[in-house]
Amino acid sequence: MKATKGFNEEQVMGFITKSMGLPGVRVNREKLLRKELGEYYPEHVVEKAIVDGFREARISRKMIDKMIDRRIEIATRRTTAISAAAGIPGGLAMIGTVPADLIQYFGALFKILQEIVYLNGGTEIDLNNIDEYTKNEVIVFMGIMFGVDAANKFITSVALKSSQNFAKKATQKIIFRSSLGGIYPIAKQICKAIGIKLSKQAFTKSASKVVPILGGVMSGGLTYVTFKPCAKRLKEALKDINLRKVQDEIRSNFEEYEEDSNLYEDYID
Repeated sequence: MKATKGFNEEQVMGFITKSMGLPGVRVNREKLLRKELGEYYPEHVVEKAIVDGFREARISRKMIDKMIDRRIEIATRRTTAISAAAGIPGGLAMIGTVPADLIQYFGALFKILQEIVYLNGGTEIDLNNIDEYTKNEVIVFMGIMFGVDAANKFITSVALKSSQNFAKKATQKIIFRSSLGGIYPIAKQICKAIGIKLSKQAFTKSASKVVPILGGVMSGGLTYVTFKPCAKRLKEALKDINLRKVQDEIRSNFEEYEEDSNLYEDYID
């Protein structure tokens, strides 16, 4: 495999979707918030944060950053240790193929993604019914983690629009579909960009496996220098927005877009 070719958008979408179903990657939002917030706030504040949101519960930004930084450190150490062991021939997991390695890596990213979203006051990512919206929502967050400009611009634009009061709902629809382009095309664009970025990392990781023992150190080090920055990017991108409101806005517009598309299809049929 050449490092410059990359994975196409369908492959990347497949990696992300499969990673969401891996054992142990699911994060229980309520359990996480009770554990983390419970160390610093009384029960009634924790309950309000879970039900009504962080802003309503007046959870400080300083405390949010502290909790997220701790989760990132824990996740980085855990993922690096697993990656180092897998990198040693005959070690913890002789996975053998680059796509399988990537699915495992995406699984680790997806787990910390959920923790960062929830500790930023975000709503539950529904894994009981993984529909197109859920997959695309995760792809946008993943795009931010990989430093894809389109993902950052999408979230920033929705945050700006959701903070403003428009006179007509139709105006919001136009902005969502034309200015932002909707979540569908953005998700495809993000996956294409991630695929290109992944090629060099996957090539380097697979090449390191041919070096016994040292390869394990190289794989672990590679994970450390890629995983932590990904998590930090998401943390910074979600820092100054009302994430709960942004998620609600995207979901609402997505559902209306789907309804309008179905009406159009019924009409032309």
